[in-house]
Amino acid sequence: MNQRLILTAVAVVVMILAVVFMQRSNRPDAEVGVGERMLPSLEDRLQYVNRLQATGQGEQSTLQRVGDQWTIAERGGYRADRTEVIRVLRALATADTIEQATAQAAYHSRLGLADPESPTSRGVILEVGFDDDQAEQEPLMLIVGDAAQGRDGCYARLASDPQSWLINPCPRAPAAPQDWINAAVIDLNETVRSLIRTKPDDGSFEANRASREQATLELGGDAPSAALSFPGVIDASARTLLNMVAEDVRPSAEQQIGDTQRVDTELQLFNGISLIASAYEYDGHKWVQLAATVAESRPADDTELVDQVSALNDRFDGWAFQVSDYTYGELTKGLQAYLRAPDHSDEETDAN
Repeated sequence: MNQRLILTAVAVVVMILAVVFMQRSNRPDAEVGVGERMLPSLEDRLQYVNRLQATGQGEQSTLQRVGDQWTIAERGGYRADRTEVIRVLRALATADTIEQATAQAAYHSRLGLADPESPTSRGVILEVGFDDDQAEQEPLMLIVGDAAQGRDGCYARLASDPQSWLINPCPRAPAAPQDWINAAVIDLNETVRSLIRTKPDDGSFEANRASREQATLELGGDAPSAALSFPGVIDASARTLLNMVAEDVRPSAEQQIGDTQRVDTELQLFNGISLIASAYEYDGHKWVQLAATVAESRPADDTELVDQVSALNDRFDGWAFQVSDYTYGELTKGLQAYLRAPDHSDEETDAN
C-alpha cells in the first residue's frame, strides 16, 4: 500500500513538472520571471532565425543568413564572422534571468538600458527575425546594457517592457557593421618563394628564396642582400600580407583609383599560388584589393590548386579591404626602406 502511494505521488509530481515546463516553453516572451529564460521561445526556434539586427550608439548592423553563411547588409553583403553571430544567438537563446532590476524608465540609463536610439545611450537593441516558416512570429527585441560589476552577466530588458533584469550569459554584440566582418582575409600558412614590389616611383624590387629550406628572402638584381637592414626584413612584409586582417570592407566598385596611385605586391608561394595585393589611399583610409592566380610554372590541370585559387578569389573579388597603418606601410615600402643607412663615420673622421 505504501509503495502504491509513493508511486502515485511520484506520478503526480512528474505530471505537475511537465505541465509547468509546457507552460513556460509556450509562455510569451513578455512574461519573464526570476530564474527563467529571458527569451523562452527562442531556443527551440534557432534553426529558423534568418536575421539579427543590432542598433545603438548611432550605428546599425543587419546580419542576414544566406545558406550556411551570414552576411552584412550595410557592407554590401560581405561575409560576417559566422562564429560570432552564432555566439550571440546562442547567448540570447540561453540567457537566464538572475535577478530583477529596475522597472523605472528614469533609472534605465544607469544600467545602460535607455532607448538605444538616443545618442547618449550605451545600450544595443538586438532584433531577431525568422524565415518564412515562422512568418507569423513577431521579431524578438531585447535591449542589452552594461555588464554587471563584480559578477557574471549584464543588464537587459525587453523592448516592450520597462522591467529590467540581470541576465547570464550576456548576449553582448556590437552595433557597428565593421565589427561583424570576418577579418581573416587570406589565412594562408605557406612559404614565400618570391616577393615582387612594383611602385610608381623608383622603389620597385624583387626578393627570392631558392628553396623552402632557405631561411630568408634575398634581394635579386643589383642590390646585394648584405645591404639589408637585417636578415628577414623583407619576410616581415610577406608575412604581413599572408596574415592580413581587415578593419573594414567596401565594394571595390565604389573606389576609382589609377595605376599611379597604388603599390602592387606579388607573392609567389611554393605551393603554386600567386597573390597580388594593390595598396592605396582613398577617402582618408588605407585600402588593399586582392587577387589570386595559379603560377605559370604549374600544370593547368592541377585541379586541387585551381580550386584553392578559386576559393580565394571568391573572398577577394569585388571587395576593397581597409587595413591598419602598419599593414599599409609594410605593403608600400620601396627598396630603400629595407636597406641599411649609409655609414658616414669614415667621412666624418676624414673631415676632422
